[in-house]
Amino acid sequence: DGNGNAVSVFAMDSLVFVQVRDTGQNLSGALIENVSATVFDTNTGDSETLVLTELAADSGIFRNTTGLPLSDTIGVRINDGILFTGQVFAITARYVDAVTPFDSSTDTAGIARSPRNSSLAFDRSSYAPETRVVVIVTDPDRNRNPLVLDSFSVSLVSETRNDTESVLVTETSETSGVFSNAAGARISDTTGFASNDGALLVALGDTFTAVYVDAVDPTDSASALASVDTLAKAGTVAFDRDSYLQTDSVVITVFDRDRNLDPRGKDTLGVAVQNPRTGDSESLLLTETDSTSLTFTSNALVFTDTGVVVPGDGKFFASNSDTIEVLYADPLPVTVESDTAQMGITPSQGSIRFDRTNYTVFDTLQVIVHDMDRNTDPYAAETITLRRLLVSDPTGAAVENNFEVFTLVETTETSAIFTLPAPLLLSDTAFPAVVGDTVLTAGLNFTIQAEYRDPVFLDFASDSVLTIDSPMTSQVLFDRALYPLAETAFVTVVDRDENRHPGVRDTITVTVTNTNTGETEERLLRETSSTSFTFVDDTGLFLSSLLSDSLSGDGRLYVMIGNTIRVDYQDPNTPADAPFSTALIDTIPPSAGMITLVDSA
Repeated sequence: DGNGNAVSVFAMDSLVFVQVRDTGQNLSGALIENVSATVFDTNTGDSETLVLTELAADSGIFRNTTGLPLSDTIGVRINDGILFTGQVFAITARYVDAVTPFDSSTDTAGIARSPRNSSLAFDRSSYAPETRVVVIVTDPDRNRNPLVLDSFSVSLVSETRNDTESVLVTETSETSGVFSNAAGARISDTTGFASNDGALLVALGDTFTAVYVDAVDPTDSASALASVDTLAKAGTVAFDRDSYLQTDSVVITVFDRDRNLDPRGKDTLGVAVQNPRTGDSESLLLTETDSTSLTFTSNALVFTDTGVVVPGDGKFFASNSDTIEVLYADPLPVTVESDTAQMGITPSQGSIRFDRTNYTVFDTLQVIVHDMDRNTDPYAAETITLRRLLVSDPTGAAVENNFEVFTLVETTETSAIFTLPAPLLLSDTAFPAVVGDTVLTAGLNFTIQAEYRDPVFLDFASDSVLTIDSPMTSQVLFDRALYPLAETAFVTVVDRDENRHPGVRDTITVTVTNTNTGETEERLLRETSSTSFTFVDDTGLFLSSLLSDSLSGDGRLYVMIGNTIRVDYQDPNTPADAPFSTALIDTIPPSAGMITLVDSA
């Protein structure tokens, strides 16, 4: 040391003195002389050359007057005036006689730690679950090896949750004496139930501690306290479906990252369910599905649509088409989350029918649909769309196809019975048909089919009816009352109920008879237009005076002057409707003769 006492161990950051006794270097007994010695650390490779001064003239004892500083943080360069060493290393002093080199001497000393007070801190004052905690320890005397990054462990303690984690902290540089866990230690409110399992179990509102004890000096310790804060993430609330029936069970779910207040137990929170239309509301307590799920549920909501509305009575009043809402007031952050659902009714099979079992072409027609699940709003008369109203002729060909053009209206607010606002008029003369108008074009033995499909539940129903004959008295007549020989007779029939197809010129048959001879001829009459119900013989029947034309069915009627001809018409659908008409065969009016005289030329 500086007093010449032998020292075998130096404390870090202390001063080193080297003393040499060499009388051979006392070259002048009158002068104080100098020699040199080297101090080095083979571990760090650093060395320093010292000038040793004779303590007194003629003494032969030399010592450095200014001590050589030891350091484990600085002085890494040779001969920079500081010897770079470490706490677990050794240093060597070597002296070589400058005149007699074989005269040399060495000595070795160890390096002991220099106790320093430590400190500990977190990188922030509070942490949210699932964030990383960084611990910073400052303890210079734990820089035991200045050539490497030293490390040791500190403890994280969550007293409230009875959990402890050991965290390894590593020196930030080889000589800093500052240690931290740069990657951070995990804290969690969903895992970490066992000590040293890699996660410190905490919950919102907790505090936890970091504790450091110097392994070399147990009296040197430090600690720091941090709190557990919220992630401030808004929760979510949801019904388990978009619509409900009265008999359904309702599950309400809240997910909130910040409400797992006790990771070793199931937490609870509250929501409110309300019906803005009725004013009813109920408060429900939701329970966490397990101790760390962060998910809270309840199926305690009970529907009713009878009685009076009493908020908080345990029965939630809601009926068809009501929109119900669940509200969750999230305290952290302060937000109100919500979800809505629609009330419905139990699906039912719809039905459709006509107001009659059959119709004539002169009737009105009403369509009636009954479907309970389409009464979606018990406070208003609603509407539905008829899928199809189809009119087909006896061959199956469509005459009028009304696809999703007719709207039916509920008869009362709650009847679930829907009809056309006004009946449709059937007609055999409205041709061509106009889709969507108030007239339905049909003819005899036409099929009218109505179809209904529920747009929500897709149940299907249909009904069909036939148009039947509506007997009306017909007329038949010749175009003249008297016919001369060799004339053509034309017959006309007017039969209102034989306009069987409004899109076709219908035909009927009449029989023309010579009542005197008994000869008959069948004549085909064609409607003058597709909706005229007036039938005519386009070519007429030739009244012949030739006996050779007296064969029935030859297309000519043999007549003589004074004969009576008769035409009979039989309505094919109404036996009682059988009119006839007659005409007479008269003489040909006389004409003046002319005689012309000519000569033989």
